[in-house]
Amino acid sequence: MKRFAMAVYAMFAALALAETSIPLEIPEKGNQLALAREGNTHLITSTGGDPYVQCKRISGEYDHEGVCTLAFDYISKTGINQLQVFFGPPIGGAGQSVTTKELLPTAEWTPFIVNLKALAPRQWIKPFTQFRLDFGTAAGKSILIRDLVLRDAREQDRAIEEKAFTAEKMKY
Repeated sequence: MKRFAMAVYAMFAALALAETSIPLEIPEKGNQLALAREGNTHLITSTGGDPYVQCKRISGEYDHEGVCTLAFDYISKTGINQLQVFFGPPIGGAGQSVTTKELLPTAEWTPFIVNLKALAPRQWIKPFTQFRLDFGTAAGKSILIRDLVLRDAREQDRAIEEKAFTAEKMKY
């Protein structure tokens, strides 16, 4: 009986420590961009000054207090001057959005994260189900992204953010 109790305790402890990750699906069409997809990797090329995709709606509930980080890996020869993330419904207007720093050019897969709750604490107030990603403000920019998810905030995120910030400062 004692072994069984310990096994049940271990199972619940593992579940409590499990990381939450909700895949965000990019549709086949967007605004002022060309999309190509292979598996969970997307090539996005901007064709105008307002390139964006609206991800497919998330179904189901999640804990928005913990699951508040948008994450993906990317490669981009051109870089993107900013990423704006809208969340809703409703989608639109700057009230429920965050604008990030530049995604620097890189020839290898590079993690990119944005903690929506940290950047917009007054707006990130419930489990949102719609997300729109605006990839910069210029035509002719390309980016490969993979593993686009909404997930829980993690301890290692701070190191990724600091690395991106340091690279941003070194540019000037």
